[in-house]
Amino acid sequence: MAQIFANNIDFVRLTPMRCKAEAGDSLLEFIQDIGIPSEMQTDGAKEETLGKWGEVIKKFGIKPTQSEPYSPWQV
Repeated sequence: MAQIFANNIDFVRLTPMRCKAEAGDSLLEFIQDIGIPSEMQTDGAKEETLGKWGEVIKKFGIKPTQSEPYSPWQV
């Protein structure tokens, strides 16, 4: 299992995880290593909207957005 961070140009970062609950920790690690993104788009998964992920998004003022349901861009 892994959390993938990517942009629409040429950046991709993969963070291995043991469980979905570590998504917030991977976001915090991303911020510490790369920096604070202005916006973060997710597919709306609970681990990417609630819990520690949600706390980190609020703490750092990151604008959360979600892809459309059933979008072909979702994995």
